[in-house]
Amino acid sequence: MSIPATLERLITAWNAQDVEAIVATFAEDGAYHEPEGPERLGRSHVGHAAIRAILTHIFTTFPDGRLDPVGPLVVDGEHAYAEWDFAFTSADGQRRVVRGVDLFTFESERIKHKNVFLKRYVR
Repeated sequence: MSIPATLERLITAWNAQDVEAIVATFAEDGAYHEPEGPERLGRSHVGHAAIRAILTHIFTTFPDGRLDPVGPLVVDGEHAYAEWDFAFTSADGQRRVVRGVDLFTFESERIKHKNVFLKRYVR
């Protein structure tokens, strides 16, 4: 499997909210770095159990969330980035779309680090 194929599997699984399929794209000691949190990289979730937990939280919070790539997936060796829009219904019932980008590091074509950045939605 190639890195672009892994990213395509990730996007498909994300939109199906298939937690196990997403976790399978990560290395055993892979990390999902949220955009906000107390750490330099936001809030890090390391290992399959921690990644499974944050994904479950995300999909519970945004049950109708959809990730749509914007532009090409860019791969350079063991690194990649993907720009995307995330559409969801907010707690106040409004439909929202936020723009973000993920920076990836791969190890043996599995995600070692997924570092998430996103624009802050301000009303």
